[in-house]
Amino acid sequence: MLGTLFHAVMMAAMAWMVAVMDSGGMTSGHGGGGAGHSMAGMDMSGGSGMAAMSLVGTGRKLTAGLLALVLLAFALCWLARAFDAARAMPAGGPEPVAGIRAAALSPACHAAMALGMAVMFVLLL
Repeated sequence: MLGTLFHAVMMAAMAWMVAVMDSGGMTSGHGGGGAGHSMAGMDMSGGSGMAAMSLVGTGRKLTAGLLALVLLAFALCWLARAFDAARAMPAGGPEPVAGIRAAALSPACHAAMALGMAVMFVLLL
C-alpha cells in the first residue's frame, strides 16, 4: 500500500513541477543589482515614492514546500524500512542472511529517490 501511494504522490508531484516550470511561474531571472531591476516574484509597482510590495506566486511556493515535506516523510519511512530489513536476524544464527540484506536495497533506493525529490522541491522555494 505504501509503495503504491508513494509512486502516485511522486508522479503527481513531478507532473505539478513540470506544469509550473513550463508556465514560467517559478523561474527567477536575477540580473545585476541596478536600481531599475525588479525582483522575481515581487510586484513593486506603485504611484508614490514608496513602492507597495506584494508577494506573487505564494500558492506555488506553499505547494512546493508541502510536497517537499510529504516526500521527506516518505523518505524517512522508506529509510526505516531499509534499516529494519538490513538488521533482521534469522531465528537460529548470529549473522544476518544475505537475502535479507539484499531485501534492504529496494526500500533504500525508494528512500534515496524520495529524498532527492524533496531536495528538488526545496530548491523551488
